[in-house]
Amino acid sequence: MQLRIPLLAPASRLIAIALSLFGAGLAYAQIPNLTASTATPLPEHGHSYISARLPQGDDAVQVFGGGVSEFVNPATGSVSWRICTTPPKGRQLSIPFCFVYDFAGVHHLENNAPGNPSWNTDASYLEQGGWTYSLPELTEVTRQEVNGSYVCDYATDYMFRDSEGGRHAMGLSIFGPAPGAPANSCSQVQPAPGGVTTGGEGAILATTSEPSGSFSLQPVTVTDADGTRYIFNDPGRQALANGFTAELPDVIEDRNGNEITLTDSGSGKVTATDTVGRAAVATSGFGASAGDSVQIAGESAAYTVDWGTAASSYSVDSTSESGTCTVPGTVSGSQPVVTSIELPDGESFTFQYDATYGLLDRVTFPTGGYVRYVWGMNAAAEGGQFASTSGTCLDRYGEPAITARYVSLDGSSEVLDQSFAYATTWPSSGAAWSSNGHQSG
Repeated sequence: MQLRIPLLAPASRLIAIALSLFGAGLAYAQIPNLTASTATPLPEHGHSYISARLPQGDDAVQVFGGGVSEFVNPATGSVSWRICTTPPKGRQLSIPFCFVYDFAGVHHLENNAPGNPSWNTDASYLEQGGWTYSLPELTEVTRQEVNGSYVCDYATDYMFRDSEGGRHAMGLSIFGPAPGAPANSCSQVQPAPGGVTTGGEGAILATTSEPSGSFSLQPVTVTDADGTRYIFNDPGRQALANGFTAELPDVIEDRNGNEITLTDSGSGKVTATDTVGRAAVATSGFGASAGDSVQIAGESAAYTVDWGTAASSYSVDSTSESGTCTVPGTVSGSQPVVTSIELPDGESFTFQYDATYGLLDRVTFPTGGYVRYVWGMNAAAEGGQFASTSGTCLDRYGEPAITARYVSLDGSSEVLDQSFAYATTWPSSGAAWSSNGHQSG
């Protein structure tokens, strides 16, 4: 096992939490904004991680290209895993497929009502309990502003998840009068929505259009740094709770016109047909209590995914800096999680979860070797700016983080023992820290 432990640079951030409508307690919710708490690892972008590439059978060990990869972010104490298959190559354009776990977003804050933030757990289409399939996906949220008979609908918080599991905020928003409402509805409500039909993140470009009449979601095209286009012709295909929607691309097209098509039958049953007409990836579902299967072209048998639940119940420290918002002091609930992935050869990866935080704390390999974690609280690790009835309010609060990491190659003796401690430097007021990171280990 090879480890890369780079130095960290100081950073600063302020997390702005937009108004969203959720129920009380640990609610299921898609992730509407990208923050340090919800960002997934992007190693190719120069971010600093402790990373390990672990061999799987005779496969070449390549991040996101077959094999198994682990990422630990020493700045936040988050953990991510990629267990990747090797679909056969298509003609110039191929689709990767990985089973993905990301701590980031399992527990995150959103506003329950103005000035009333609440804890939520990630639950988008093909995403729950930190787990997802690495199929590209677009999510958004639709909202409504009302002023008497004037009703304006709008969509915002567009998020693109790439085929490596990375999340990217697209910055799009569109609006229009609700069906049956006066045509000038959107100019008669407050706050009046604004439209942004071209957005993106870094080299990733996203484009859409405004509705020509009454509001409806419009097709979206996302273009990545390689010029590959992800064409979403039917936004909002998968309706989720509280106005959130999601969809997979209908077509993935490279610069030469080669295409991969995705057929989504709902409930996670998806077939990706490659450039030579093969069903390169076919999933039976996602999150089924009886288990799911994933067939990769050329494999003699399917991968089998078994599910269970992980409960969480812990206290969160918080400090109010301004306004009247209060971060809930406890996180309590449960979420579905993957308990094992059986490979086509009958061997399995198994997964265990911390009883307090409900987070992945042990990955056991088919060989019996394992990586395990100890979780604790990183006090006052984050700052949030929340919408309230009187403007905004600022709070600081803690988050779970790994405090120790152990590695065993044979399932008996542990050959690596790492400890982690954290410190956050805050100014005298405000919710933006001046430095944050791993202090020892």
